[in-house]
Amino acid sequence: METHSLIQGLNGLALAALAANDIDATIEINNLLLDIEKGGNIEPYNLEAA
Repeated sequence: METHSLIQGLNGLALAALAANDIDATIEINNLLLDIEKGGNIEPYNLEAA
């Protein structure tokens, strides 16, 4: 269930970044979502640095 909550939160964050026309953040968030879907490891990440 924790992964589901993480995915929901990242989806919301991606929509907010897209609405703010922050394409770089949108791409980075979508890449994180793809990594989760593939079952890969999630590295600690600082979105503010994106």
